[in-house]
Amino acid sequence: MKKIILIFATLLTIVLMACKSEPKTTSAQVVSNTPQTEEAPQTEAPQPSPQSEPVVENNTPNNGNLQLSGTIGDATAGQALQVVTIPFDNTQPMLVAQTKILSNGAYKISWNNPKKGVYSLKLGPQQQLMFVLDGSEKNIKFDIAKNGFRSLDVKVEGSDLNTRYFNIMKGIINKTAKPSDLRKTILNEKNALLASLVALQTQKDPSSLELHQTIQKRLAQVPNLDKTKYSNAYAAYIASMERQASQAVIKVGAMAPDLAYKNPEGKIMKLSDLRGKLVLLDFWASWCGPCRRANPHVVEIYNKYKIKGFTVYSVSLDGDKHGSTNPNVIKMHKDRWVAAIKKDGLVWPNHVSDLKSWNSEASAKYGVTSIPATFLIGRDGRIKAINPRNNLEEVVKANL
Repeated sequence: MKKIILIFATLLTIVLMACKSEPKTTSAQVVSNTPQTEEAPQTEAPQPSPQSEPVVENNTPNNGNLQLSGTIGDATAGQALQVVTIPFDNTQPMLVAQTKILSNGAYKISWNNPKKGVYSLKLGPQQQLMFVLDGSEKNIKFDIAKNGFRSLDVKVEGSDLNTRYFNIMKGIINKTAKPSDLRKTILNEKNALLASLVALQTQKDPSSLELHQTIQKRLAQVPNLDKTKYSNAYAAYIASMERQASQAVIKVGAMAPDLAYKNPEGKIMKLSDLRGKLVLLDFWASWCGPCRRANPHVVEIYNKYKIKGFTVYSVSLDGDKHGSTNPNVIKMHKDRWVAAIKKDGLVWPNHVSDLKSWNSEASAKYGVTSIPATFLIGRDGRIKAINPRNNLEEVVKANL
C-alpha cells in the first residue's frame, strides 16, 4: 500500500494547507488537518490527528536522560503537555513523554533514550510546536511566548538544530525568506532530517523534485534513524510526486483550456477574454479555510501589479457537493460565495462559478483535486507556472 507523508503543518497554514476533493484525491499532499464546515469535502489525514490520542510508547519517570523545560505564555496551571512523535509515514503518533503545566507556565519533561526524529510539543489539539532531535541532546529549553505556537516566538537554549529550524520557519511566516534563498538554505543545511522536514513543509511544486531527491539520498544515509518512518516514507512521497508530474492534466508551456461561466450577476465571463494580460487562475471556495487565508496575499499582489497588466480569474467551487438542484440550496451557496468575495476584498471583476462544488466542470478541465489551486497564464494564453504560492510575487514579476 502506498504510504502517504503525514506532516503537521499548523505553523504554515497559508503555505501548506489545502482542502481536498474526496472522490478525486489520488496523490500525496503535505497539508494540515483543519476543521471544515459541512460543505467542505473530507480531507486526507495529513498529521497526527488531534481528534484521537496518540499511542503511549512509554511513560518515563523524571529520571530520563533528556530534560526538556521552559515556559509557555498561553498555558494555564494543570494543563497536560505532551511530546509526540511526528513520523513521515502514515503510522500513528506515539506519546513519548508528558507532564502538567505549573502555576507560572513552566514545565519540565524527561524521557529516556530519545531517538533521532521529529517531535511535537503538544498543548491541546490546536497548539503544537514541532522540533527535531538528533539523539545527542541532554538539556533543551523552549520558552514559548504568548501566541508563540503560531508565530514561532520561541527562545531556544541547548539546541542549535532547533534554533536553525525556527529561524527558517519564521522567515517563511514573516515573508522575509525569498523562495530561491530558501531552496539554498535547505540544500546547505547540514542536518538531513531538518532539511527534509523543511523541504516537505515548503517545497510542493513538481519543480522541487530534484531538491527532494537530493535530500532523501542524504537522509537515507543517516545512522540510527528509523528508515521506515522517515527516509523510506520520504522516498514514497517522491515517487508519488513523480507520478503526479507525469500524469498532470495541465503542464507548463501548454495552452490554458478556456473557461466560460457565470459571475454572481449571471453574466458569462470567459478566461480567453483576458488574453493579453498575465492571469492568475485561482480555484477556491468560501468554505475552504486555506483559500481564505491565502486571499489577502493574492489581493496584495493584484493591487500591486494590476497596473502592469496582471489580473485574477477566480473560480469558486462553492455549491452542494451532492448535486442538489433545489433553488434554495443553490441560493444559499451562492450567497456564501458572494459574501466571501466581499469580506475578503477580492476586488477584481473576474469571479465565476457553476455552483457544483467538486462536480465543477472547470476543476475537471484543470485536474484540480485540492484547493487552493492556482495556474499562472501568460499573455499568450500559455501556462507559465502551476501553484505558485510561496513565490507568487517572484513568478508574477518574472512573467510581466
